[in-house]
Amino acid sequence: MASALSTCSAGGYTGSGANFTPPPAVGCTPLRDPLADRAAPAMEPCLSLPLGLNSIIGAILKPDDKSYGANVVSTRTTLRPGTYCGGLHITRGANVTLMPGVYVMKDGPLVVDQNATFTGANVGFFFTGLTTGLLFDQKSTISLTAPKDGPMMGLLLQEDRTLLSSLGALTGSVLSLVPLDGKGRSKPPPGGSFVTRVYRIISDNARTLLGTIYLPQGRLVIDSSKPVADMSAYTVIVARMINLYDGPNLKLNAQYGSTDIPVPKGVGPSSADTELTQ
Repeated sequence: MASALSTCSAGGYTGSGANFTPPPAVGCTPLRDPLADRAAPAMEPCLSLPLGLNSIIGAILKPDDKSYGANVVSTRTTLRPGTYCGGLHITRGANVTLMPGVYVMKDGPLVVDQNATFTGANVGFFFTGLTTGLLFDQKSTISLTAPKDGPMMGLLLQEDRTLLSSLGALTGSVLSLVPLDGKGRSKPPPGGSFVTRVYRIISDNARTLLGTIYLPQGRLVIDSSKPVADMSAYTVIVARMINLYDGPNLKLNAQYGSTDIPVPKGVGPSSADTELTQ
């Protein structure tokens, strides 16, 4: 069920009218990317995690698969902003708190699974490279708010907008990862569409995702059985493709005035306003 004050489609829609409240208007004018002018954050040298953040016993019992993220954390810790080359895997009951700032996932995914907790205030995640993407698995707890200032002000998730045409992207992306909590691979894009990066939320406890999710070349897949983002003051999504499966309850609030997280120019309360500039 898709419910909104209004829905307007430039390319038509499929599905019975019972799936939409109200039925979408069609033949609408396509919109330009409202965040096309947002620059990518600066790349820093690869960050090295301190020793001891990954349980040796846990890794021996079940060796870590680096395709889920080269930097593995399986304990309670606080992480700092930086470039995580090869990605980041929060797993095996880890409890991770993030310091404010920008976290770059370069050539690897961000994966949170196996009863891990991942929280951060005023944090932004930038994804770049063929094998990057996101997976918040079913048994994970997620609570994130976007930065109040800096290069990712108001942006919670942002990807490199470069269009990757290599078919190798599909074999190495999060699309090919099997969630360790048993959900199974994501369904393929409808209609045989090609998408280079996948950002998948299965978490049954991802109720705070406050900010703007900007995936101009990516596919956002939400197949959680519990509410997603419903405790966020606002959540804005700008994506190439959004797929909702398995009856998820995705709630996009618009209480912009109840938070100090700024709304990026071009989206939010003033996105359709007329401005007199001279």
